[in-house]
Amino acid sequence: MQLKWINRFAPLYRDGLKSKIRDLPQGTVVETSGNINERYEEVLFDGVKGWIHTDDLEDYIRNFPVNCVVIENQTPDLCDFQQFVIHKLHKQVNLCGELCVCYSVGVSLGTLLDKWELQLPSFYKRVFGTGKARGTGSGELREMLKLFDRESVELTTALFQSHIKRSRYTMKGLQSLLATGKVIVSVHIDGTTGLLRGSGILHWVALTRITSERNGQGMVTYYNPAMNCVETCSWNEFLLSAGQPYGIFNILLPF
Repeated sequence: MQLKWINRFAPLYRDGLKSKIRDLPQGTVVETSGNINERYEEVLFDGVKGWIHTDDLEDYIRNFPVNCVVIENQTPDLCDFQQFVIHKLHKQVNLCGELCVCYSVGVSLGTLLDKWELQLPSFYKRVFGTGKARGTGSGELREMLKLFDRESVELTTALFQSHIKRSRYTMKGLQSLLATGKVIVSVHIDGTTGLLRGSGILHWVALTRITSERNGQGMVTYYNPAMNCVETCSWNEFLLSAGQPYGIFNILLPF
């Protein structure tokens, strides 16, 4: 089996190619069996076998680290976000902040949750009070980091520029922080794809690298808990998604 992705909104046909099973959206990842029928290739998606035109399929290539954090008890749905887990008998969908902390300190999600509940039970109940986790703020991420003796400051403080009396994202500002510590920032993502966008679901990601290119045409590399992998986007895409600085700077652990 080889993974491929669909490059347009494309039909999935039954064996014989005479009737359609369903349409699959652009970006859908499928497994291919290697069987070819003229210009159609047999694929497996969500437990269903079907055929897709070969021109609608592209090789699925990963150039960045995957499965970056050990996530115990993921939901059985292979099509949802990897950050979705079963914890305390509930499906948890708001653990992006927790996973960014795990990525920053190099521990599994289970290790963080167990240590958190044992050592700071009142803080743990603030987030998991109903059994189902709510989203976390920057101050709560800093409290989680303290469980591992990591000190941090608000990103607005770390990026403050006295000559204009405000904080802002700049390439060299973030590069300077990443040279001496770790940065977790708030962004917006698409609720279906998990990709950064100008509006959508609020989400935490951990920056890993800022690459300068000409006059602001650089790239941002970051850990995305939704997919539990490292991804990249343009600097302008990052700015559109992030807006004003909000997050934390962990000043103790350099990359």
